[in-house]
Amino acid sequence: MLKTIAVVGLFASSSMSPLALQAQEAEKSDRCTATIAAAQKRIETGRNVDVVIDVADNVPELYSDYPANRPYRYTFALDGTAAESVMASGKFTKSIATTVINNCSSVGLVIFAVYRTDWYYAYGLLPSGKIENFSTNCVEPGPGKLRWGQQTCF
Repeated sequence: MLKTIAVVGLFASSSMSPLALQAQEAEKSDRCTATIAAAQKRIETGRNVDVVIDVADNVPELYSDYPANRPYRYTFALDGTAAESVMASGKFTKSIATTVINNCSSVGLVIFAVYRTDWYYAYGLLPSGKIENFSTNCVEPGPGKLRWGQQTCF
């Protein structure tokens, strides 16, 4: 129902029909779903690691100044003996995060974590359009929300 309301609102100022807008949204959603499945397969193939995927719209609860219209985050929690080697490959994880953010229009943050630990790396979309690892801007846990680009380090 919310998608229908958004489509009607968009239709008032758009030359596209409501059905065309719904099809466009479905295509975006399908592309994102396929991207997440491909990312999971890419991580797991040839490695002793299982990926537990979590999606949430809690970015506004974590960050005071996240990218507009991108309140979602995906977490790839890695479980298995190869979890450490996946986490050690910044180029690999950044590549996956970039693909997810570029193909999922409501996602602003992608997290890779070792399952059942506090070891994680967060990648986010910066105002410049670049996707960066937030671990380079590590802050101590504290009250209040993080600033976009920061990551809590323990």
